[in-house]
Amino acid sequence: MESKEEYYLTRGKILFDEDNYEEAIKYFNKALDLNNNNFHANYLKGLALCKLNKIDNAIENLKVVSKSSEDFMIQQQANLILGYIYSTKNLIDIAIDYFEKVVQTGLEASAAYNALAALYHKKNDYKKAIIYAKKALELKPDNFNAMNTLAYLLIDSGIDPKKGLEFAKKALEEDPENPARLDTVGLAYLKLGNIETAKKYFTKAYEKLPKDLEIKKHLDFTKSR
Repeated sequence: MESKEEYYLTRGKILFDEDNYEEAIKYFNKALDLNNNNFHANYLKGLALCKLNKIDNAIENLKVVSKSSEDFMIQQQANLILGYIYSTKNLIDIAIDYFEKVVQTGLEASAAYNALAALYHKKNDYKKAIIYAKKALELKPDNFNAMNTLAYLLIDSGIDPKKGLEFAKKALEEDPENPARLDTVGLAYLKLGNIETAKKYFTKAYEKLPKDLEIKKHLDFTKSR
């Protein structure tokens, strides 16, 4: 016979799977009232809160999961989510810590390496950023986000804009309307001195994502030339 805690968790899971996140959280809370360290209730409540865009509220539950070793894969998934949450808050060092937790386990997670590459780029540590981007792509050659990250790093650093352009074009082929990838191709042409072609890509990227300050900066630069 299942306990009340198990019943509340099971009921919450059913509601979660039905995308009824508000009601699911009520049942997860009931399970957590009985045992606030319930691993799966914390994890699913954290996910449900993320689905409802209540990101700050999700952190506490996901941290409980991160500190527990009850289920290795779920624990690492929680670390990934926490890494992304802190990335969006621009708390770079905290985000890095969570992604590092994932890769230090030996788990070959291409997404974690790609996230680390982007974060080290923000810290202007191109050496580490490129190492992580290459690792992400090595683990998953069809990770086109990682391909675009590596392209951007090679271009922005000036290490190898031509090679960066090759990667950027290949990533763009997979998603021709992606503003970040359009911006990367534009930056490559800018670095290579082809301002008019760069402007075309920046303009299209800006049309897709007009609130992005980096894209606007690139476009404004070409307009001033």
